[in-house]
Amino acid sequence: MRIFQRHAILFLTSFSCAAVILSCAPAHKASTTDNRLDIEFEGPWIFYMEQNFNSTGGQALVAMYPGVPGHASPTFTTGDGGTIVPGVYCVEFDNKCAPANTMPLDNDGYPDPGWLIRKKPTSWDWVPPSSTAYFLILPVPDSVSAYGQYDLQFQQTLPTSTNKMPTLVAEPARNLGIHLHYANGPSSTGTRLHLVAESGCSRPSGVVVCTAGSSLIDQDNTGTLQITIKSTDHPPDTQCPYHEHLAYFTMLRFFDSGLTANSDSAFMGPLTSDNLLNSDGACHCDPQRDPTQDNPPHSCDDSEIMARKMAKPMPPADIPKMLGSFVDSLDKLRLSEKQQKAISLTALKQLDAGLDHKFIRKSQLTELLAVLGQSENGINGILHQHSQVAKPATQESKPSRMALRQALLQEKRLANDVGPFLLVTGKDCRTGAILIR
Repeated sequence: MRIFQRHAILFLTSFSCAAVILSCAPAHKASTTDNRLDIEFEGPWIFYMEQNFNSTGGQALVAMYPGVPGHASPTFTTGDGGTIVPGVYCVEFDNKCAPANTMPLDNDGYPDPGWLIRKKPTSWDWVPPSSTAYFLILPVPDSVSAYGQYDLQFQQTLPTSTNKMPTLVAEPARNLGIHLHYANGPSSTGTRLHLVAESGCSRPSGVVVCTAGSSLIDQDNTGTLQITIKSTDHPPDTQCPYHEHLAYFTMLRFFDSGLTANSDSAFMGPLTSDNLLNSDGACHCDPQRDPTQDNPPHSCDDSEIMARKMAKPMPPADIPKMLGSFVDSLDKLRLSEKQQKAISLTALKQLDAGLDHKFIRKSQLTELLAVLGQSENGINGILHQHSQVAKPATQESKPSRMALRQALLQEKRLANDVGPFLLVTGKDCRTGAILIR
């Protein structure tokens, strides 16, 4: 996966069809209002065209992320969005989930985006969804394009002591991110773009049916929706595309664990423009390696490779739940009105009530960090008062020193867990999106 330093959240996607398909595709509708929308996907995303979705039996585009070690959870934003946790969601336009349509998934005049096309195993189905992965159900876009391309190579096996240079199969100009283009997206007036939780997804009679829950993130249509996965890992300089290899290895085995349909492209090989091989034909610290198998010597410790590859991505902390618990703890301290003001209890309660069971937005996180800082100062101030000469009981109520210290530790944990939600700088994860066919 190509990793670059950046200062904004980006997400991208793209795709194209052969000319013979384009020639017979139905005409795409032109937008007659100001409600166009582009969705940018960045990171190790897998896409699948579901042909039988909902009671109408219409199409839907399903984006899947299995969770790759060393990566943050996806963010969903048109400007003031939030971070999501594993689950199934529908990206609703004007309160509609994947309206029925017959459009093909094509580039419609954009250059070929260069999907990583991989075969669907006979027995594979995304339903029922894995509880540890992310699934986004989207309307089929009018067109698809790529955000950058790169020449890739794949191989059936990794180097061994007897076959140090396995045959490489080139796949030139593969996407490094995907854009979905909608001529008629959600309305531009009011909040019309919703991330709605889905549950109980099943396939009775061959049609996927999910139970819609509440909207967890509400966004205005600003023209671009970014769905981004950032890299948080910092492996040593291994002269090997570590992130790209680990992402592909995890993505492919998410839907083809036994490599029954894609054995010819089981592993990503060295990139065509890089000299990544040792003299014995092995890639430094390649996370695709299995130390229990016959691989050539290399410069990395086996335990390090296995620890990184087997590590499970940690979903972000439940900030709304933690905030609610923290507010409850402060309420139980029996503070005076003056002390409550010192620890910003009213502001914390207002933030807690404003979440209303939704994912917390970036603006709310920023405000929460500021209020937590004020609360910390207030609690420390009350603790300092405890250390002074005792005052008459009629002057101030005095919560126990232990209860105050516990509240302070709870506040620090909450402040530390807010950090990952504000990950808007750092490493972009530029890897090829897979399209399952």
